[in-house]
Amino acid sequence: MESTFRMANAMNESPRSSAELLSDEECLALLECHSLGRIGLSINALPAILPVIYRVIDGAIVVDGWGSTRIGDALLQSVVAFEVDEVRDEKGCGWSVLVIGVASPFSEDIELSSTTGDFNPHGSFVIRPDIISGRRVLLGETLSS
Repeated sequence: MESTFRMANAMNESPRSSAELLSDEECLALLECHSLGRIGLSINALPAILPVIYRVIDGAIVVDGWGSTRIGDALLQSVVAFEVDEVRDEKGCGWSVLVIGVASPFSEDIELSSTTGDFNPHGSFVIRPDIISGRRVLLGETLSS
């Protein structure tokens, strides 16, 4: 019985540390430093996760235009998940930010500044964060559950 208990505990060990929760401000700052993320949505009632190019403008996530109207149609007015992360294996650390919000068409009410570069608003959409969460983890430590 005791060896079974030890084996079960060993199986519950995972190579991660407890995560440090990030504030909304830290999450937005991390999002602003990157331009490649992933969006989770439903297409024909099936889950899909797709890479996207984005920028943060006035606290909103603006995703560059789609070439596909099928994906665009699935996005608009839908609740989506948006995620960006980074793992630095050499340092043994990483972070992840998750945003939940409704995707809506890009509109001119978002003030474009000179920092937006070659942004083409045609076919672009906006996610205003309803829920934002993030965590920073130190990799490589072993904790027991």
